[in-house]
Amino acid sequence: MSEETSIPSGLDAARRLQAAIRISMNTGSFYDTKFFVFSRRRSGSGLIDTPRPVYANSALLKAASPYCQTLLASGFQESRVVNINTTYPPEWPSHLETYDYEDDSDFEDEESLTEPEDSEVSSSGTTSESLPDATSEPTEVNVDHVIEPTPRLGRTVLISNAAYATWNALVYYIFTGEVVFKTLRSCPAMFSEVDV
Repeated sequence: MSEETSIPSGLDAARRLQAAIRISMNTGSFYDTKFFVFSRRRSGSGLIDTPRPVYANSALLKAASPYCQTLLASGFQESRVVNINTTYPPEWPSHLETYDYEDDSDFEDEESLTEPEDSEVSSSGTTSESLPDATSEPTEVNVDHVIEPTPRLGRTVLISNAAYATWNALVYYIFTGEVVFKTLRSCPAMFSEVDV
């Protein structure tokens, strides 16, 4: 996050990634930015909800994109350093009532959204790991043995103008220089994912 951890712009994706890895070897952290991006469109109401995290390296983003350089520049809310191990901030919106691109197919439909394998963030800001099992008996926790996770300092940014799948693909592209297109839902299954 300081000048010594910046990556020069103009490098290709492989060189940017190598520079970020070298920096992380000295700082102990590769990811220092956590984006929350909405992932689902509700049927009926059309509300956009279910923010999910996408982790990224700010030096890589700023070196690859003037937009990200501006987004993460000092003076903006996103430039504040916070603990990125926290859940979805409760002061942020849990859903979007309007969205600029009505036909965005990168949103999961309410019916097709599957339970994520890892803990994910719900629209209320809780993770699936933090939700109690209604059938289990309450357990007593010995607070002497509870270990608090070490805060991980970085930036947390809300992205409200792109779908989770789109933003995730963009970050992957910035990291690797590769694009992977998923099969369109409207096309037959004979077409598979294509690397570009």
